[in-house]
Amino acid sequence: MSRPNPFQQTTQLLKAQRIPNLEQKLGLYQVFQRLYDSNPSLLDELITLENLPTEKATKTKTPLYILGNRVTANDASLTTNLLGDRSQTLFHPKQIWLLGRAPDAGIYLEDTMLSRYHAAIEFSLAQGFELVDLGSTNGSFVNGEAVRHRQQLKEGDRLNLGSLTILFFEQSESQTLPKLPDVLLTKLGREPEPITPPLFPQAEQMEQRQELSDETMVFLRGENPPHAATPGSKQQNEQNDRQARLLERLKQMP
Repeated sequence: MSRPNPFQQTTQLLKAQRIPNLEQKLGLYQVFQRLYDSNPSLLDELITLENLPTEKATKTKTPLYILGNRVTANDASLTTNLLGDRSQTLFHPKQIWLLGRAPDAGIYLEDTMLSRYHAAIEFSLAQGFELVDLGSTNGSFVNGEAVRHRQQLKEGDRLNLGSLTILFFEQSESQTLPKLPDVLLTKLGREPEPITPPLFPQAEQMEQRQELSDETMVFLRGENPPHAATPGSKQQNEQNDRQARLLERLKQMP
């Protein structure tokens, strides 16, 4: 007589214990056994889906960041969201910002993996922004490398302090963008910038129409012409005629 297989042995044992709905449970077991025999990876995928975190746990968290503002050579600050849901700009007269678990740390963080005075960010003209480890228990890391004492920070660095991952950025320069086209301002519901008229339109028009002689410019400024000719001379009469024609032209201009 052949010996019963493990499945038959398990069935006999369960029947002996009089488990409720035994037949139904055994049927489900057989279904899963056949599924696993034909496609083992399917059961692995089902187990993976079962172990996925809930929707609340997978909710995207706002990345933590520190932005070093270097507005002028002697004026620096930090802008960060480490102290709450909103970004804040932090100033310090010594330009040293302390991070840690101690309540009197400038940037106080409730993380049990942090030391009381874990690290500091320091600014100097020579080195810019630096991360300084203050002998913390679990260490400080920049881009996965342990900070032995201090490490200069640059744009896009990833800081690991305790269980926190913090992105570092630096704002060292600024620029004024070009003027927006009037058609785009209209689409945005803004008034186009007005055209500023010239302060002396008549003089500007005269410059566009013809080049004035040195003697005419002297006359317009109300100065005495150098080396003026003797009254009654032919040169003086020609000059008076030119000035008279110029005055008539100016009167006729709009």
